[in-house]
Amino acid sequence: MPTVPRLTRQVDTAALPGVRLDAAETPLSEGAQVAEAQGQEANALSGVGAKTAALGEEYFSKAVAVERRRANEVANLSNDSAMLAKTNDIRSRALATRGKDAFGLPEQTSQEFNDFADQLEANATTPEQKLYVRRLRVEHGAGLDLAVRTHTYSQIQQYQGQELQSLVENSKNAAIANATDPRVIGTELQRQETAIRTHAKDLGFGPEAIQQQVDAARSATHVGVIENLLAQEQTKTAQVYFEESKDQINGEQIGRIEKALREGSVRKDAQKQSDAIIAGGGTLQEQRAKAREITDPEVRDAVMERVEHEAAISDRSQREQEEAALKTAYNIVDQTKDVSKIPPTAWVSFDGSARSALRTYADKLSRGESIETDMPTYYGLINKAGTDPNSFATENLLRYRAKIGDTEFKQLAELQLSIRNKEANAVDKVFPGFRDREQILNDTLTQYGIDPKDKDKAPAIAQLRRMLDERVDAAQADGKKVSNGEIQQTLDGLMGQSVTTPGSWWGLIPFNGISFSETKKRLIDMTTADIPDAERATMERALRDSHRTVTDQTVLDTYLNVLVRRNYKAGK
Repeated sequence: MPTVPRLTRQVDTAALPGVRLDAAETPLSEGAQVAEAQGQEANALSGVGAKTAALGEEYFSKAVAVERRRANEVANLSNDSAMLAKTNDIRSRALATRGKDAFGLPEQTSQEFNDFADQLEANATTPEQKLYVRRLRVEHGAGLDLAVRTHTYSQIQQYQGQELQSLVENSKNAAIANATDPRVIGTELQRQETAIRTHAKDLGFGPEAIQQQVDAARSATHVGVIENLLAQEQTKTAQVYFEESKDQINGEQIGRIEKALREGSVRKDAQKQSDAIIAGGGTLQEQRAKAREITDPEVRDAVMERVEHEAAISDRSQREQEEAALKTAYNIVDQTKDVSKIPPTAWVSFDGSARSALRTYADKLSRGESIETDMPTYYGLINKAGTDPNSFATENLLRYRAKIGDTEFKQLAELQLSIRNKEANAVDKVFPGFRDREQILNDTLTQYGIDPKDKDKAPAIAQLRRMLDERVDAAQADGKKVSNGEIQQTLDGLMGQSVTTPGSWWGLIPFNGISFSETKKRLIDMTTADIPDAERATMERALRDSHRTVTDQTVLDTYLNVLVRRNYKAGK
């Protein structure tokens, strides 16, 4: 078993070198000078405390001063901002005040500003803050007062000028309104001059400018009085007044007034003479002849104009009365189908053509026949509307009522109303594309050697128009607009169609089923004589079955339409 080694510690008992012990007592070890030492220590501590206290007081004093300064600065900043905001608010409201309401602004704004400054100073907590508020009062108050007083002065000037102008204008109007009373005119002229001389000086006008204002007001009043007298047709009174006041009227106005006086004289003379001519009766041509005998050219022209104007008014009045009477008559016939139900007083006022049309209209209604549109009449009226709208506007369409079907009559009535109402392009609005279509038709007829104005061809041309319109309207039924080229193509197709017609030997000398006298005829050249008897009988039956009137024209229209449809189906 192993053995653990042991360490043996050896201690040296010899004394430490240099260390000596003295057993004798000293005065200090016996407590001497303890009190003195304590006193010295107390004195030392007391000195330190005094210095510390002094340092604290100085620090505190400086801290209080800093805080007080900052408090004053913050308060001053707040007061400055508040004073500035208030000053801006007062100034803004004051400058927005106009006219008479601005007269008391300096006193009002000063009171409001000082009240606010007083309150701001009362709220200040230190002398420094109060002093600062006083400085702000002086600084902002002076600027505000200057701005407000400047604005008030300008408003007083403006208001005074407006009131002076208003008084002069009202005085002038009063004088003009009393143009026949010289006393009132004189009073108002004096009122104008007194007002101008009293107030114009305050407005900054010099002596010359004031006199100009007086002269201008006086001249305007005289001119107004003369014009009012002329308007009242007191030409002689106006002439006398002009001669008396001429030297007080501005030179630039004199020429105009002289022309007005001349016009007034001519007008009065013309009225007198035209009244005499019209009262003498006679036709318009006879009245015009009397007017030509007047030697004064201006009076003669004025009389001629009055005579013609009166004739136009008379014609219009007569036309309106006739239209009203005919409208009433046709309404009676629509209800009774009997012209004898029309009051005698109305019947005798109609001329022969109007009575005949009413009888025809009543006969067709009583037989249950519809009114067939006479194509030449219908297209003639449309053409007149396009070429001479003024003449068409005066047409009494009811005179054509027995010749125009319901649909076409309604179209013509709408067209006439549009023209009377001065609507632009009235024809094109009621009959879209009519002008272009009419021009194409006339040009095409001329190319084919047909005079569009040939009266003998009028029925055939009207029928051609009708067929062209029907086909164009059908092509545009879905809203598609037909071009002029397509219209021309359709018209060429109609013009190019022809039919074999029998001559006087038809059926007498047959040769291979064809008569020697058979000829080719264009549709536009056909007449009722070219319709085979069997075809005519069929056409007449169809017309009667549809309650349409049987005439040569309606039979020919029906036959031509049948031929056109046949040719289109056959691809001709």
